[in-house]
Amino acid sequence: MPTKNDKILERRLTSLEVGQEGIKKDISEIKEQVFNFIPHKIDELENKFIIGLIIGVVSFIIVQTLSKLF
Repeated sequence: MPTKNDKILERRLTSLEVGQEGIKKDISEIKEQVFNFIPHKIDELENKFIIGLIIGVVSFIIVQTLSKLF
């Protein structure tokens, strides 16, 4: 026959198992974001940087050309 302490221990173990499942779910969501979301954002930033660099170089060339004309 289970004692009062056994019942308390069983409830605590059950709550730990539930908490553990929640943590596993959170970790899997974080892994998904790290391996899917973040690399795409890095690619987007690289594309924006390259476009900005091209615009900056073209602007510099235009300014140099206009300064020689005037």
